[in-house]
Formats: sequence, C-alpha cells, structure tokens
Amino acid sequence: MRKLLVLVLSLVLGLSFALTIGCQKKPGEEQNKADEKAAEVKNTADEKAAELKNTADEKATEVKNTADEKATAVQDRADEKAAEVNAKADEKAAEVNAKAAEKAAEVNADAGWASCKGCHTDEGKPAPSKAELLKRFNTKKEFIAAAKRSKNPMMSKFKKHDMLRQAAEDLGLK
Repeated sequence: MRKLLVLVLSLVLGLSFALTIGCQKKPGEEQNKADEKAAEVKNTADEKAAELKNTADEKATEVKNTADEKATAVQDRADEKAAEVNAKADEKAAEVNAKAAEKAAEVNADAGWASCKGCHTDEGKPAPSKAELLKRFNTKKEFIAAAKRSKNPMMSKFKKHDMLRQAAEDLGLK
C-alpha cells in the first residue's frame, strides 16, 4: 500500500506539474498580443488624426472664405465712403473757389485808384495828391516803378499785388 500511495502521489505531482507548465503563457504569444493591440491603437489614432486634420482643413478653408467675403464687403463700403467724401470735398472746393473768386473780384474792384484815395487825398497828406502824381509821372511804367521803390510801409500791401497797374490805368496813365 505504501507503494501504491507513493505511486498515486507521484502521478498527482506529475500531473500537477504538467498542468502548471501547460497553463503558463508563452512569452512570444504575449508579446504578439501586445504588438497587435499597439498596432490597433496606432491605427485608430492615425485615423482620428486624419479625420481631425481634414476637419481642421475644412474649417480653415471656411474661415478663409468668410474672411475674404467680409474683406470684400469692407473694401466696397470703404470705396463708397471714399467716393462720398471726394464728392463732398469737390463740393466744398467749389464753394471755396467761388468765395475766393468773389473776394478777388472785390479786391480787384478796390484795386484801382479807389484803394489809394485814403492816403492820396486832395490836400496831399499823408501822401501826394492825385494831381501831383499826374505831374510827376507820365507813364504807367514810371508810376509803378516809383511806387515799388517807395520805402513807406503803407505801400507794402500794394507792392505785392497787381493794384498799382489798375491804379495807373484809373489815373489815365499810358
């Protein structure tokens, strides 16, 4: 009986050892499963990355198109406003030119002897009278040259403008 017991226990021990070895996973098999899982995760990640890139490209194109449309609209509005401002500027310029022409006409109207009468009175004070000027000067050229040579500060306004020629004409100088 002892032999039988040793035999049974030996068999049980052998069977137990065989089962233990058979149940253990093989090292290569585990590595293959890990590699497969890693490849699967990588493929999924690549697919998601491609989807995200495509979505981002679509959104970027959409945003660019919207920005282009808005820029065109803003440029159109700016062009309209510029045209309005130019029209108003032309209008104002025309008004200013008209006023300047009126002022020039007024100045030209006063440019002749009438503007000189304030100083060149018949009494000869503070400047020579009309009669004395007519005695001194026979031509427009002499009259204008003498007026321009004058050192009197009151004559400076007349030296700068074409008033002297008009005054000489009003005096009847040739």
